Amino acid sequence: MTHFIPQTIDAKGRCSIPAAFRDDLTAIAGGEPMVLVWTPIQDCLALYSRKDWQPYQEKLDRIDDFDVDRAAVKDTMLACQMEIDPETLGERLLIPEGLRDMAGLEKDIVFTLRARVLQIWDKTRWQGNVERARRAFRMKPEEKAVNFWEGL
Repeated sequence: MTHFIPQTIDAKGRCSIPAAFRDDLTAIAGGEPMVLVWTPIQDCLALYSRKDWQPYQEKLDRIDDFDVDRAAVKDTMLACQMEIDPETLGERLLIPEGLRDMAGLEKDIVFTLRARVLQIWDKTRWQGNVERARRAFRMKPEEKAVNFWEGL
């Protein structure tokens, strides 16, 4: 089940992964390190299993370094990731300052589990995401760039 759980993060970047998500994350990790990354589209942090992150890593690796805009995305995304030992998932998670800054994490945060990805949002950014979803659902079909339900 997908849901969200509000939490707090302290000034040193420590937070507890909600107990409701720990068993799922342990199963997703499969004993391998997980990868915590900043996701520029959602503007939050996302915790992937190494296996689930690998296709994205390969796409980043293929980006041409001479394409300035794409290289900037590549450099930023590669710099804004870290491995997490799956043994620490039941303990406090320490998020480095650089990753906290990229995702705008201050005190009030929200954890969401979407399929196999744990997302860590700044509470205000999460609320903005919810509002964006509400507006998208209220749009008339002809106003939508893509029909949300098409192909599902």
